[in-house]
Amino acid sequence: MTPLNKKIPLIILLSCMLLTIFCGNDEKNGGTGIGGGLNTEYIGMTGTTQKPDLTIQTDKDYEAASGSGGSLNKKSAIKVDLPLAIWKEFEYRMLSTGKQLGETNETKQQFCMVHIKDSTPLEKDIEVEVIDEATCNWSRFVGTNGIPRILEIGLLKIKVKSTGEEGWVFKQAVSINN
Repeated sequence: MTPLNKKIPLIILLSCMLLTIFCGNDEKNGGTGIGGGLNTEYIGMTGTTQKPDLTIQTDKDYEAASGSGGSLNKKSAIKVDLPLAIWKEFEYRMLSTGKQLGETNETKQQFCMVHIKDSTPLEKDIEVEVIDEATCNWSRFVGTNGIPRILEIGLLKIKVKSTGEEGWVFKQAVSINN
């Protein structure tokens, strides 16, 4: 073999490795179950922190609306107050939502697992920048009462502009600037 022929397999191998690195899954820390995401809807946006809450419709409300062709009864919805807190990391886990999703019988979704004991309180009206989004749209949150709640809510990774602190918060904890 000529010297060039010896280098061709090496060049092909290096090209494949670079292609794999640059085109592969860029989910940060996703393989270890620690937070990180692929969504980019909010990345780079700025906003201020606010007390998050979530409105949940009961199954009874959904059945009444779907059976009559009407809209959901918002007066009977349940409002869940969530803590304004920041987590350094979280874990992804595939769990059942308890609901049938779409036409299939698939009920498992990727969840963000967060516990209040692992968080630090965050103040309201702090200027932040969104630097990442979790790939989950559901969270399993354990509050101060120790009871886990399944919530249809995702997480954002923020950077506090004044201190440089970074961490994960509920999406509703950030009021995005227009």
